[in-house]
Amino acid sequence: MCSRFFVDGEIQKDLEQMFIHLDASHLDTKAEDIHPSEEAWVIMGNNNRMQLKKMKWGFLSSKSNQLMINARAETAIEKRFFCESVLKRRCVIPARHFYEWDRSKTKVTFSYPQSPVIYLAGFYRRFEEEERFIILTTDANASMKPVHDRMPLIFQREQIKDWICNDKMVRNYLKMASPMLERQQEYEQLTLF
Repeated sequence: MCSRFFVDGEIQKDLEQMFIHLDASHLDTKAEDIHPSEEAWVIMGNNNRMQLKKMKWGFLSSKSNQLMINARAETAIEKRFFCESVLKRRCVIPARHFYEWDRSKTKVTFSYPQSPVIYLAGFYRRFEEEERFIILTTDANASMKPVHDRMPLIFQREQIKDWICNDKMVRNYLKMASPMLERQQEYEQLTLF
């Protein structure tokens, strides 16, 4: 699951290194938490080239007033509401780290020790006048399981362009396991017994 993530200036540095022709100078990457329904930068494809665009997080449900912020990687293609977007409008959401809350409601921070930026798999769709994104989740690996049974589908830098531009690889990427993450907890409740 993913219901909040953090962005800052490290994202701009990483994107400028990754995409030589990408102009990331217009990124307003102040340090902040991104919540559902807020805008965040996403990497998307345009004629087989990477492009940055700001989009709101969450799909608007036509059946209820709930905002859908995550979709299961295992079943997204099977869902009529998601299928076309997963197959044709994929994106990646750069974040420094993301949060999850454990059973005792303590906030836990997850980061990727091999990179200053985590690249979260997603897809987007147009709703009236705006495009909105959603984050794909997968079964939790050992680094996430003590806190939650789901986690974002996370890509390595070198997988991003393939995920966004190569339609033939989509099903393989949806079955992929996310890398091990580093877990930090603000505090841990101790018991006397």
